[in-house]
Amino acid sequence: MTASTSERTAVGSVLAAVTLAQAQKLAKLALTAPSATEARNRVREQLPILDEPGL
Repeated sequence: MTASTSERTAVGSVLAAVTLAQAQKLAKLALTAPSATEARNRVREQLPILDEPGL
């Protein structure tokens, strides 16, 4: 899988906005979800930055 420059920039923006503790919490939320869709929804609910256009 390859990512475009804009995709890598977007991922970098999200990572820069999250602390290690937040990332660990998000990982637990995702890993305990019953499905991939639910995991994604749980994480997106916790990251308002993902509501920005292009993310």
